[in-house]
Amino acid sequence: MVRLDNWLNLLRIHVGSQKTISELATPEESKQLQMELRLVAPIIKRWKTMLKAEGAVDSLGLIHQAINLLQKGKFISPLKYILIDEFQDLSPLEMQLLQLLREQSTQTHLFAVGDDGQAIYRFPLAKLNLIASFEHYFGQGVYCTLDTTYRFNDHIAKIASQFIQIDPEQQIRPLKSFVKANKKSIVLLPEEQLENLLNKISGYVTEKKMILILSRYFYLQPAVIKKANTRWPKLKINFMPIQAAKGCQADYVIILGLDHGINGFPICESESAIEKALLPKFNIFPNLQDRRLLYVAFTRAKKQVYLLYDKLTPSIFVEQFKKLGVSQ
Repeated sequence: MVRLDNWLNLLRIHVGSQKTISELATPEESKQLQMELRLVAPIIKRWKTMLKAEGAVDSLGLIHQAINLLQKGKFISPLKYILIDEFQDLSPLEMQLLQLLREQSTQTHLFAVGDDGQAIYRFPLAKLNLIASFEHYFGQGVYCTLDTTYRFNDHIAKIASQFIQIDPEQQIRPLKSFVKANKKSIVLLPEEQLENLLNKISGYVTEKKMILILSRYFYLQPAVIKKANTRWPKLKINFMPIQAAKGCQADYVIILGLDHGINGFPICESESAIEKALLPKFNIFPNLQDRRLLYVAFTRAKKQVYLLYDKLTPSIFVEQFKKLGVSQ
């Protein structure tokens, strides 16, 4: 279901027809691509039929309509300033809309805020992410580096920075923090310790604290979480996939699934033909996408990060965290 959802999002964001998508595949991938397209085509058709019957438009449809109006000259933008947060997350479709708005007037100024380390989506350019490619799309600008965090302590900042910079091509500057903490602010634990960990936190907190439990997918939610609010009333526990956690923060963050496998980190799953055709082809450092995803999870925490892993099949990242000095 997760793979199918990814396919649907990619196809709906892509502005071309199925014919143009088919032309993006190599001869070796063409047959597999056609099979995958035949699988998802009825779903997309059914979705469009339901929207039409209800006289509704979804979010991607609204962006498509806006692009169409701009291309036909039916809307003249009055905007002098365009402000964008989470700039690194723009999709190609949103980028096209932004470029059309700016092209209408040389007096339109763009102000964008983003974090290279959180650029977990690939973008069609030779550079690794959209922020690194800013000048290609928008020309020269004035840059201001925000390298001081006021959310989390210096040890979380140090480990998060070192972990993402294991990739030698990264040019992300290390984060700084004025909040001092010891090495115990990040801890590696076997996954069977989850209940004991929540018991421990609940035992020493003096007021209700926010706990954010993160996993790769929502269906990996541990059964114990369903009764968490009655079992640990001192804790406000939220469970969500890491992708949904961007913009969130909590006193304590527990990251599940540092395992080697199809649901772990890094994920052991080859790209489909649709993904190979529609995602840009980068010669990138191994497991870069998963490394960035974990970086996002790390930086949700204000006080403490717990990394839970399977002792029998630990992720290769577990050994890397140990080498960085993460406590066990």
